[in-house]
Amino acid sequence: MNVKKIANKVVLAATLVGSVGGLSILNGINNSAIVSAATIIENYHNWSIQNVANATIEMPCVIFNGTVANPNLGDNYTWFGQFKMKFEDEGLYKIEIYADGEFGSQLSITFKNDTGGGGLTQNGSSYSRDIEVGSSKELTIEVSGANYSLETSSILRLTPSVQKEVEVTSDESGPVISGYEGAYITNIDNPISVEEVKAKLSAKDAADGDVEVNIVEGTDNYSSNKNKLGTYSIKFEAIDSSNNRSEITVSIKVVDIVNPIISGETSYVSNMSNPLTVDSIKSMLEITDNYNTSTDIVVEVIDDEFTGNENIKGSYSITYKAIDSSTNESEPFTVTVNVVDDVKPVIEGANNYNVSYQESLLVENIRKRLTVTDNVDELLTIKVIEDNYTSKSSIPGTYTIKFSATDSSGNVSDPYVVTITVYDNIPPVFWVTNDIINIDIANRLTHAQLIEILLTQQGIEASAIRYEVLEDTYSENYSKAGVYSVSYNVELSDGEIVPISTTINVIENETEVNDTETQIKQRTDNLFEKLLGYVKMFFIKLGKSVAWAFTFGKINPNWSNWEL
Repeated sequence: MNVKKIANKVVLAATLVGSVGGLSILNGINNSAIVSAATIIENYHNWSIQNVANATIEMPCVIFNGTVANPNLGDNYTWFGQFKMKFEDEGLYKIEIYADGEFGSQLSITFKNDTGGGGLTQNGSSYSRDIEVGSSKELTIEVSGANYSLETSSILRLTPSVQKEVEVTSDESGPVISGYEGAYITNIDNPISVEEVKAKLSAKDAADGDVEVNIVEGTDNYSSNKNKLGTYSIKFEAIDSSNNRSEITVSIKVVDIVNPIISGETSYVSNMSNPLTVDSIKSMLEITDNYNTSTDIVVEVIDDEFTGNENIKGSYSITYKAIDSSTNESEPFTVTVNVVDDVKPVIEGANNYNVSYQESLLVENIRKRLTVTDNVDELLTIKVIEDNYTSKSSIPGTYTIKFSATDSSGNVSDPYVVTITVYDNIPPVFWVTNDIINIDIANRLTHAQLIEILLTQQGIEASAIRYEVLEDTYSENYSKAGVYSVSYNVELSDGEIVPISTTINVIENETEVNDTETQIKQRTDNLFEKLLGYVKMFFIKLGKSVAWAFTFGKINPNWSNWEL
């Protein structure tokens, strides 16, 4: 068996405490001198010395010297004593009693509750024994001697020593580090310190007992990363007095356990003309987190009543939640979306009309040809908001009528403008060129119309009351192209009677005007002569019943029997 001494030798020195019967008595125990392993809990007690006559002197100690003063003392004394020892731990101990001085012919040392024993029979001898100390951690040792003769110089010293014995092959085992199981998990908002980790570790060595634990230099990649999510490590070591080293690697996982927060407006307006979406609303929310930025956080829609109802008036809810990179989820955040109709009705239909001045369009008929559509309402009324045509429908020109419609949300359509062009589609029945009336073969002028034209041509403002036809080659030939003559006596509203005549050119088309101009000119030369002849005949016919005066070509007769 290899024995390792784990406690220093206990030296129990003697000090003078008094005398009995002329003997100097020394206290054989000095507790302050105990280094480790065992202590004397009961100093030498029940010690006695007696001679053959059984005269006993009780002494607290067997360590003495001095002069025999008591006549009862003499040779062949026997002595006996005991003491108790207290041990720190259970286990196997080696107990050695060393005797120094004069102790007689026989020294007996016995350990209480132990059947074995032995004796020291000479100076300088010692007695040792391996003793198993039990759960009481106490041991009683008895010492006795016989055939002891007291002399003036007699002295006896007993010195106990204790050492613990363990069975080992060699001290090659390092300390055992404890206090760490699995990885440390620490919150990024309040990360554990390296000192706290170290304080939780301890090391025990079989030989040295407690051993200090330290960080292995260069192995701490946690301290600089404790504010970043991830798993990091620190290596610790413990070294015993035999330079045996033990190491342990501590893993520390930095985690985020704080939920993100969604904030922002809880009510939104979505116009039908440009509706919102769940994503556009999401982009307006504010997402905050203790670790992640908003770009690193996923925002999910967990309930959506809005999508699909973007064009239906009403209020709808959308519920969002945010999830950070550590899968922490925010509280649900619900917003309300109010869908509003802001889309104008649209009017469509005929918006251009061309109409003769002889016709008249009804605004109601124009309105009926228009249609109005709306994104929400089905039946809308088209109203007139401006009409500058109706009062001018018989006057050629361009006019407009404006319409509009209003839906149930108060949206007013853009004005719808209908343009109406009023035109004159009846060609002129005649035109006058060089005192010649040119008339289309498709038209016919009456005597009254011809007289009105001639009076206007000659600048006569008075109107005709009645007339007399003097010559007419036109009326029967109005439907035939050619040149004809007419002449009249006309009574005016101011009482004056004037003779008038003209040449009528009936044409099939416009080109005939130029073709007949020469012919007309030739006949016109004789027109004035004929007119004078008719005037003469007119006055002859009247006879004496007519009084007249010829002044500057104007005739002022008074007569009856006019042809109306």
